[in-house]
Amino acid sequence: MFKSIVALTIILFLLACSNARPAKATPTDQREAYAEASRRVQEAGREGMKGVEYKGGDGSSDQNAVVIANVANVFGCVSAQYAWLDKYYPGYQFIMHTGGEKDGKRLSVISFLYKGQQKKIYFDITECK
Repeated sequence: MFKSIVALTIILFLLACSNARPAKATPTDQREAYAEASRRVQEAGREGMKGVEYKGGDGSSDQNAVVIANVANVFGCVSAQYAWLDKYYPGYQFIMHTGGEKDGKRLSVISFLYKGQQKKIYFDITECK
């Protein structure tokens, strides 16, 4: 009888522990975590795009894509694309960022508004790591 009570107590204890849920994060905790993650991504982007090279065309089509070269990581590749946009289209309004492959090239396409006109810029990111 004693062994049954001990076994039942252990089973109930284990069930209670397995149903325990972690405390929910507060909105402040979530904002702080997002801000920290965002800071780390931005830092990785800055580090990753040191020495970036822009080659190729003007980005007006996939055949004239701006080639992103000499970046250390994917964050640097993305940061380099937005840095190029900031330089040539200051004050642009972001719409969408898409990607794909064509003719063996990895392409990234950013759609945006600039001075009231919708535009797309094509980046060849094949050399990005």
